Amino acid sequence: MLFKLTTVRAWLNELGEQKGRTFGTLFGVAWGSFAMLAMLSTSAGIRVKLSEEGQALGRDIVIVWPQRTSKAFQGMPSGRYLTLDREDVKVLRGLPALEALSEEFTRFETLQRGQRVVQAGVSGVAPEFGPLRNLKAQAGGRFLHARDLEENRRVAFLGPELAKLLFEQSDPIGGRFQLNQVSFTVVGVAQSKKQSSDYSGLDAYRICIPATTFTQVFQTRFVSNLVLKAPTSGQVPELLDQLYQRLGQRLKFDPGDRQALYIWDTTQDQKLRDYIFLAVDLLIGLAGAFTLFVGGLGVGNFMYLSTKRRTREFGIQLAIGAEPAWIRKDVLVQSLALMLFGGGLGAALASIWIGVLRAGPWVETLGSPQLSPWLATGVTLLLILSGLTAAWFPARKASRLDPVEALRTS
Repeated sequence: MLFKLTTVRAWLNELGEQKGRTFGTLFGVAWGSFAMLAMLSTSAGIRVKLSEEGQALGRDIVIVWPQRTSKAFQGMPSGRYLTLDREDVKVLRGLPALEALSEEFTRFETLQRGQRVVQAGVSGVAPEFGPLRNLKAQAGGRFLHARDLEENRRVAFLGPELAKLLFEQSDPIGGRFQLNQVSFTVVGVAQSKKQSSDYSGLDAYRICIPATTFTQVFQTRFVSNLVLKAPTSGQVPELLDQLYQRLGQRLKFDPGDRQALYIWDTTQDQKLRDYIFLAVDLLIGLAGAFTLFVGGLGVGNFMYLSTKRRTREFGIQLAIGAEPAWIRKDVLVQSLALMLFGGGLGAALASIWIGVLRAGPWVETLGSPQLSPWLATGVTLLLILSGLTAAWFPARKASRLDPVEALRTS
């Protein structure tokens, strides 16, 4: 115990006498831990926000538009325009790798309620369209269901901003408006969502009506596009192969003609985002780890000079019975204390940084920083490893001192 008290007192005195060196050493370690915790947490928040906004369009969905063929097939020339109708869609519902599918008819039309006139994108869809496109109804309303299509009901599901334009402060549910001189009843309004990608306009300004009603009102039978989903993102390539095979047989085009259909595979967008953020996180992590490594070198240099100045003290301790292993452990513990204290300062600064970002208006743009337990654990382990590595050689040298030679040191 006496050895321990004496050593702690001597070490604290050493830190006090070397204020500049101590501050520089702690600053390097603190900056490294701050960089890793703050920057990686910020990156995680941005990644989560972009992922949520990207998935507002729909999670792991595939959107398909019929195009022109680029290959001749069974006596028919290339360059044919392909068209889809609801009978073609029915054939696709039996695809083995299909989880959900909805046709979509689209056009831009005028909506009228009293004296209010609004332009909006109109989509004729199936009930599956709501879950596929992440369209959730506000309290008191609903999305379209199967009976709406079976009975050709004149009902509508509105985007939240479109509902405000048409009904202002009134409750839209049960309200009526005119579309192409046909009266429709509102059965639901979508919840607001942040949407970073779209086609045919943002969902906030979209109106969805039953696909069967759409074909009657606008006297059309040609589907604009399909929205479909595989059970897992890994099954999307299999689903697309089946789609080309089935439509190739149905519409008479070469299944290997990939230009016959335009495919927007949103799972690829998510993979691209993941790869980009993985690269960013690796860059930040390596930069932070390098900074911690430099801080560790500073700690190692500090401990080398400290043990050199305390050579006589170590010689006395060894002469009166201290074990070399205890001397070695003492130096390692001191190094760990410096690393963890500096790391704690960096963690405190990172916590302030995260709190400021979460409380400020920029959270709408940057998202809320995500400090995961894995990140905190990783930084702590890196601090411990750096501290032990930095002090190992000074600690080993101190434990191997010859007491007689050490006592001769002035």
